[in-house]
Amino acid sequence: MDEFYVSVKIGEEKDSKIINMKVPNFIFITTTNNFSNLSPPFTGRFDMICHLTFYNEKEIIKIIKKT
Repeated sequence: MDEFYVSVKIGEEKDSKIINMKVPNFIFITTTNNFSNLSPPFTGRFDMICHLTFYNEKEIIKIIKKT
């Protein structure tokens, strides 16, 4: 996926063929609640990693009042 190609294997064993298909550029967004389970080769592919926290009660009340 680094070069925007995906390899697809068609067939079984010695009769199989690999077809390389170009895919359009895209943005990949993912989430996890256990970042430590992700491998460094996987996380190293991302330019930005954000750690989010929950809203506290005061912030939720402020959001509700604004809407």
